Amino acid sequence: MSVFLFTDIENSTRLWEEHKTAMRSVLAKHDNILQDVVGKHGGHIIRHRGDGMSIVFEEGTPLKCAIEIQQRFAAEQWHPIETLRVRVGLHAGEAERREFTFETMGQKEEYFGRVLNRTARIMDTASGGQIVLTPETLEETTSPEGAKLENLGLHLLKNLDKPQKIYGLLHPDLPFKTFPPLRSLARADSKIPDTPYKGLFAFQERDAPFFFGREIFTERLLQVVDRQAMTAVIGPSGSGKSSVVYAGLVPHLRPDPGILIADFRPGSQPLHTLSAVLVPLIEPELSQDELILKVMDMVELLKKDITTINPIIKELLEEQNARRLVLIANQFEELYTLCPDVNIRQMFLDILFEAVTASEVGTDIPMNFHLIATLRADFMGQALTHRPFADSLQISSVILGPMNRDELERAIRNPAEKQGIIFEGGLVERILDDVGHEPGNLPLLQFALTLMWERQENMKLTHSIYEAIGHVEGALTHHANIIYDELTEMEKELAHKIFIQLVTPGEGTEDTRRLTTRLELGEEKWILVQQLADARLVVTDSDPNGQEVVEVVHEALIRNWDILHRWLIQDRIFRTWQERLRTALAQWHASGRDKGALLRGALLAEADELGQQRNDEFSQHENEFIQTSIEARDTTLIAIEAQRQRELKQAQALAESEFQRAEEHARASKRLQWLAVGLAFVMIIVLGMAAWACFERQNAQTESNARATEVVVRTTTAEHDAVFAQYQAETEVKIALSQKSDNYSPPLLVSYPNHQPLPLRGEGSRRMLYSPLHVGEGLGVVVNGYKISEVCSKLPDFSFND
Repeated sequence: MSVFLFTDIENSTRLWEEHKTAMRSVLAKHDNILQDVVGKHGGHIIRHRGDGMSIVFEEGTPLKCAIEIQQRFAAEQWHPIETLRVRVGLHAGEAERREFTFETMGQKEEYFGRVLNRTARIMDTASGGQIVLTPETLEETTSPEGAKLENLGLHLLKNLDKPQKIYGLLHPDLPFKTFPPLRSLARADSKIPDTPYKGLFAFQERDAPFFFGREIFTERLLQVVDRQAMTAVIGPSGSGKSSVVYAGLVPHLRPDPGILIADFRPGSQPLHTLSAVLVPLIEPELSQDELILKVMDMVELLKKDITTINPIIKELLEEQNARRLVLIANQFEELYTLCPDVNIRQMFLDILFEAVTASEVGTDIPMNFHLIATLRADFMGQALTHRPFADSLQISSVILGPMNRDELERAIRNPAEKQGIIFEGGLVERILDDVGHEPGNLPLLQFALTLMWERQENMKLTHSIYEAIGHVEGALTHHANIIYDELTEMEKELAHKIFIQLVTPGEGTEDTRRLTTRLELGEEKWILVQQLADARLVVTDSDPNGQEVVEVVHEALIRNWDILHRWLIQDRIFRTWQERLRTALAQWHASGRDKGALLRGALLAEADELGQQRNDEFSQHENEFIQTSIEARDTTLIAIEAQRQRELKQAQALAESEFQRAEEHARASKRLQWLAVGLAFVMIIVLGMAAWACFERQNAQTESNARATEVVVRTTTAEHDAVFAQYQAETEVKIALSQKSDNYSPPLLVSYPNHQPLPLRGEGSRRMLYSPLHVGEGLGVVVNGYKISEVCSKLPDFSFND
């Protein structure tokens, strides 16, 4: 891409008229200076443009060149001309080129195309001694040391469809420091009057002469205000609730000197905003610091006793010499979208309805107070949760419906005709067809009419202009996209972050505008906020505490700008979570920064993670809240870990002691086991030896007994044998003697002297002992303790041995 630098002499026409001869030498000196400076910084002069030059830089230092041009022209003597100032404009882009066979200004090619046309228009906006440039220039060049940029906003340039962002180059070496507004805004050659249309802004009291279409509704509203202490104007977003109150109702009330009119929006701190509008009515001469202190005092009074509102109203009416206060609570839905504290909401409503009730029953001055609240219809559900408000809405609600075709036509045609501007034939009807009957289209209609007004030709609004802006439906999106497309990539990212903070995600309701402070957004974003305000996409203001605030120009932008809609879908989860964070933050502040109100659990874990990922999307207070919560958590975790380590050490020491004791016990047990084994082994050996000894003893005893028995038996046997032999001999003698007698019979049993046992032997039987026994007159034999008569039958045949 090439950088183009165009110059032009300021007031050259007048100078030529006043110094016809001198201007020739002046212009020659002008050309020499430019050729010298341009060549020094690596540029090439393309052509002379009247009293200026077109210069291109394929490389080099164009910004340093521009600064030196201004230095040289300021230092030069231009006699008889007092000073000669040149305006300098720079722009960058791809230009068309064409070759020449002959030399033109020392070049063999010429640049042409859109980029040169835009450079010329940019230069035309500047004043003499001023350097203006575009973001595209900054992308292709390096700023000189000490240089700063002044954001001069977006400007519509002649014959260019898209507005152009323009910066002013500031540098300590530049001879001129201050300049009037860029000439694109001055429109000095134009007879076009100020626009009677409001774009996306609500009509205000000063706009009443151009407020058409709501005359019937305004009359009805006046009647309601006259007979009761509260009026609720309810309608969908974009239906014109604020406009009909400020540009319709208020101008009818203002002429009455006994009516004091004050207005506010609830915001995130409704008690503060209410107090901020009441305090100056009681003490109008307060400084800003004194006002803030008085507001805080009133808030505390109202918190302690809600009935304090009645003497406050009485006091301010006396101070203002009025009989009735008409208090307008505009955009009442902010109470539900911006105020996170349910208790504060309840108290705020109680205070308002204390004043309403006191006025209705006639205490103090009858009907000394009237509350007018504008409320979006989709917030009726929240409003009905407060019983006094719900009861009052039954009789005080005034529903604002869509305009009919006749009302819309008056709203379109009458403001323009009042300014002397006419519509091309059939254009109003075409616009009416496009608007339809949706009440939310009113802001889009006003915005389209505003864009058309800026492009009017010869005091006339035409079909071609209407088509160029994208019709009613596309005008806002078309305009917003043009502004967005002119931003750099970095600015587009900042715009994304700004706009999602200006919207509160709806939960069961539509998304709503959110008032955001400069402190919350930070200085880097605030520079872009001011630029977006110049482009009529946002509105800046100050809150009751003196803080600079910004909000989306209208909720129609939220509903209709496709880029913003895409951002909100993309970041809805994050923004919904962030609103929960802000509720917790408010509770933390309300608790006096109590540690118990810090984040914990899942919310803290999410905050910790998101705080690292999206740190620049949190405000200073939010980051402080998150960091304090993290530190408290870490402190707790450190204490828990320290306690755990202590317990672990104690457990380890105990375990070590138990282990040592167990080892000692195990060793003792092992010793006992080995001792038991040894004892058992010894016992086994002893028992074995004892058993063996016993066995041997028994064997020895048995053998001894056997030997003794054998000796006894042998001895006895021998004795018996001897006795028996004697007996046998005696018997044989007796038998022999007795055989001499004829009637002799041998005795069955014979008498054995002394009854000594006799051996008895039988064939095939063991030796038995027997003894003689007297049986009756004779002698019996006892064998082994049995009488022979009992056992003889069981004995085998036997015979006496010799």
